[in-house]
Amino acid sequence: MEWLEKIRSKFILSGLLLIAIGVLVVWKPGMVFNGIVYLVAAYFAFMGLLNLYTVLREKPRDASAYASGVLLLLVALGVIVLAKTIVSIIPFFLGLMVLLAGIRQLRQELALNKVNQGRLSWLIFGLLLCIAGVVLMFNPFRSVLLLFQFFGGILIVYGISQLINSKDL
Repeated sequence: MEWLEKIRSKFILSGLLLIAIGVLVVWKPGMVFNGIVYLVAAYFAFMGLLNLYTVLREKPRDASAYASGVLLLLVALGVIVLAKTIVSIIPFFLGLMVLLAGIRQLRQELALNKVNQGRLSWLIFGLLLCIAGVVLMFNPFRSVLLLFQFFGGILIVYGISQLINSKDL
């Protein structure tokens, strides 16, 4: 029975942690996103500095030994400088795909309307897809933050389910 209490404790702890992270993501998505960017950049910078420190201690004859450390430092800088640009490209292409799917849906429903087989609900759905695609394409960073907030909501729900499941053990 002691192992059951350990499992229950882990469920409760993970549930509370997921809820806390989810609330933070929903409440301050930009701050959490920037924090993740800085953590990734710090990791690359740390690995680069560690590599350079090791190379300096060994005093190699070949200058190329410094390359991986310098490259990792450049990657860290690139992550900080280009993170928003890279992340904002993804919703643009996703928006383009959604827009094209919406246009296809609209064309299909308009063609079906000509033979009295179209449905208004699918026409509205196609229009909504087009609108969502345009929003994703022309407001990419806000779209990413909105998706990030949705992810935070999922974390909250999952955390609550962990707490509920801990009571069933």
